[in-house]
Amino acid sequence: MNAKIKYTGEPLGKTQVITDFLFSPAELAFREEGVKVTLALSKKVSSF
Repeated sequence: MNAKIKYTGEPLGKTQVITDFLFSPAELAFREEGVKVTLALSKKVSSF
């Protein structure tokens, strides 16, 4: 892993541009709508 890479000026050959084929992050992550909740607990329960 410590060996240096030696780059040369040789041609790469036939290259091709590939269009973006990955999904957007919004399409990958399924996010459900959240609901805010307020909860009242007794001091005894919260200290437990």
